[in-house]
Amino acid sequence: MTAVLGARFAAELLESLLEQRDAQSVRALQPIGRLLGLAGLWGLGWGGLGALLWMEVMVCLLTLVVGQFLLVRRLHCISSEGNESLDWREVRHFVAHLSASQLLTATGDAGAARLVVARLLGPEAAGVFGFLQQLLMTANRYLPSLLLGNVVRPMLVSREAEGNIPLVGVGVAMLVKLNTLAALLALAVVVSGGDDLLSLAMGRGVEDAGAMLALLMLGLLAQAVSQVAMLALQVYRLPSVVSRASLVSPVTTVLCALGAATAGLAGATAGIAVGMWLRGLVWLHALRKGPVTPIDWRGLSRCAAAAAAVVLACLVARPWVGGVTGATLCAACLLGLAYWRFPLTAGELGLLSRGLGARARSLLRIKLP
Repeated sequence: MTAVLGARFAAELLESLLEQRDAQSVRALQPIGRLLGLAGLWGLGWGGLGALLWMEVMVCLLTLVVGQFLLVRRLHCISSEGNESLDWREVRHFVAHLSASQLLTATGDAGAARLVVARLLGPEAAGVFGFLQQLLMTANRYLPSLLLGNVVRPMLVSREAEGNIPLVGVGVAMLVKLNTLAALLALAVVVSGGDDLLSLAMGRGVEDAGAMLALLMLGLLAQAVSQVAMLALQVYRLPSVVSRASLVSPVTTVLCALGAATAGLAGATAGIAVGMWLRGLVWLHALRKGPVTPIDWRGLSRCAAAAAAVVLACLVARPWVGGVTGATLCAACLLGLAYWRFPLTAGELGLLSRGLGARARSLLRIKLP
C-alpha cells in the first residue's frame, strides 16, 4: 500500500507539472511489470499466494523508485521566479469537501458492490460479476474524460482563471458529448454481440451474461455525464456542490444488494445500473449550480437514434452472421458514421480547431456541412 500510494503521488505531481510522458510511464509501469511478473512465475512454475504477493511488492517498489527518480529530476529543473501568496483557506476548503466526496464515492464503487454480491450470492457468482465489472471498468477507462482528463483539466483551469467562462462551458459540453458517444458505442457493441460476445471473452457460456453487461453499459451512459460534471464543478471552484452531490453514491450499493437478494446476479446488475442513473441525474442537476453549460442534447439525440438503427440492423442479421461478427459490424458502422458526420456545434468546431491547429483542417472538412 505504501509503495502504490507513493508511486501514485509521484505520478500526480508529474501531471501537475505537465510532464505527461513521465507521469504516464509511471502509471503504465505497474500493470506492465505485473504482467511480466505473472509470466515469469508461470514459466518458473512458482505457484501460490506467497510468490504472487512477493512479485507484487517488488513491482510496486520498482514503480515507486522510478516515479520518485523522475519527479526529483524534474524538480531540479525548476527555477524560482518570485513568490506568490497561497490562499490556504481555499486549499482547506477543497481538501475537506473533495475528501468527503471521495469517501462517499467509495461506498458505492465497484469494490463495495463486489463485496455485496460475494456475501449474498457466493464466490462463483462474485467471479462472474467481477469479470463483468472489469469489462465495465475497461470501457470507462477509455472515456475521453479519463483518457484526456490530464490534458483537458489544465486547459479548463487556465481559461477559468483568465475569466473566459463561456469557453470553459463549451469545453465541458464537448467533453460531455465525447463521453456520451464513447459510452453509446460500447453499449451498442455489447447489445449487438449479446451472449456470443461474452462467451468469447469469458471462455465459457454464462446465461444472460450479454444482457447483464448491457445493463452495466447502460449505466455507463449516466456515469459518462457524472464524471464530466464532477470535473466541471471542480474547475468552477464549487467543491461544496461536489460533496453534496456525492451523498447519493451509497444508493448504488444499496440497490445492488436489494437486486441481488430479489433476482440474483441479474438483479444486482440492474440495481447498479439504476444507481448509476440516479447518480447521473443528480450530477447533471448539480452542474446547473455553475455557469451555463451549452450541452447539445439535440445532437446527442440524433446520435442515439443512429446507434439504435445500426444495433437493430445487427440484431436482425445476428442469426446468420453470429454475435461476434455482428458486434464487429456494429462498431465499424458507428465509427464510420462518426467520421463521416460527427455532430459538432459551431462553438465546439471552433474549440477543436483552436486545440488541434493545422491538424484539424482535414478533420473539419469532413465534419462541416
